[in-house]
Amino acid sequence: MLWNQEAKIILGKSANDIRDLMKDANENACLKAFEPIIDRNFLFKLSISHKNVTSIDQAYNAVKISDDVALISLYSSHNSSIDIGNPIIDIENSVALMQDSDTESIFESGLDTPGKCVIADSAPR
Repeated sequence: MLWNQEAKIILGKSANDIRDLMKDANENACLKAFEPIIDRNFLFKLSISHKNVTSIDQAYNAVKISDDVALISLYSSHNSSIDIGNPIIDIENSVALMQDSDTESIFESGLDTPGKCVIADSAPR
């Protein structure tokens, strides 16, 4: 989910603008709006609840997003595994977030966002 502030930082367009492109069913313009993030890496700090783990329809709140290369490489690993009880799931090209970092992210959001939307309007009406 992208809110206006985050969409402007990452994509250079507000969530409202992208939503309008989607409403107009202009697929090429909508796809073009996401070109700024092609071949870019981001590190997301997620807020994960018990509901996220047990729910079929999983949506996660991103509380921090960063494109800082040093920070991404600090938490990156080429091969990680996640222990969720007995089974071990191997994940290729994943990021392991074992500790919080003192390095600031692009932004921090205290919003408890619903997970059903891809793009949402955070501007007050």
